[in-house]
Amino acid sequence: MSGGGTAMTTGVLLHRFYDGPFLLAWDIEPYIALGLIFSAGLYALALRRISSQGTRSVPRSWPVSFYAGLAFFAFALAGPLHTYNENSFSLHMAQHVVMMLIAAPLLVLGRPVQVALMAISPSRSGAVMRPVLRQGWVRSLLTVVTNPIVVLLLLNVNLVIWHLPAFYVAALESTLIHEIEHILFMGTALLFWWVIIDPVPRHHRVRPDLAIVLLFISGAVGDLVALYLIFAPEVIYPFYLGTETLWGMSQQADQRVGGVIMLVVGTMVYFGATFWLIARNYGTTDVPAIGAVAPEQERSPSTG
Repeated sequence: MSGGGTAMTTGVLLHRFYDGPFLLAWDIEPYIALGLIFSAGLYALALRRISSQGTRSVPRSWPVSFYAGLAFFAFALAGPLHTYNENSFSLHMAQHVVMMLIAAPLLVLGRPVQVALMAISPSRSGAVMRPVLRQGWVRSLLTVVTNPIVVLLLLNVNLVIWHLPAFYVAALESTLIHEIEHILFMGTALLFWWVIIDPVPRHHRVRPDLAIVLLFISGAVGDLVALYLIFAPEVIYPFYLGTETLWGMSQQADQRVGGVIMLVVGTMVYFGATFWLIARNYGTTDVPAIGAVAPEQERSPSTG
């Protein structure tokens, strides 16, 4: 397949026939559209309620990050990265990279849980959270899923497993398995960034030194997978041997481009997050705290 305007005519999971500009190749499923609209609307209602209370304010970076995260999530799951991912390994890798390394941290930086609790009001949010957190199974679950080792293993074992040929091809040949793959990618990524950035309750946040270790290991695992894709002597996933690639690339070249995308973006994101943590916690520069809120927000029982 050559050029963005060529119709996609090969692959197992064919999307709707499309013959137009590459960037306009959108194919959104109704449940994804409803989920995005619901999330955006609920967040907007929470912001409006906080504003109407007049006692607290949300940093501008929160809604900007959240809605940017939703936009990237929509682009990954409904845009050309999705429409053509059965024809191009590199676009499939780009889809996963956008979901896990761009959309997920942006959504977490939007602090949706904190915004929801602030919308309830300080007194009521405490009344909502305390009975829930008093439940033994809830505390146990939070302790397990926010454990640094558990978070690290969930993210990276999941990443490696889905890049094994048998699992990768199974996802391409089954819509259900493909959706499970995406749910696990997004879920483990959200959990990883949530624990590092600003979990609720806040005492579950990983210590800065340990967070740096988690970022380093996760970046290294992603780099190893990417390097394997780049330097593999043959096409790893036979599924693509029976498809037409985009822009006239060979399947081998397409695989290498996918590895490069994974390597470059992963290195930039993990290195950037690591540098930020070092500067914030060990440097002398005035870098705002990743979980910083206004003084009156710090007193809220919802985040303590």
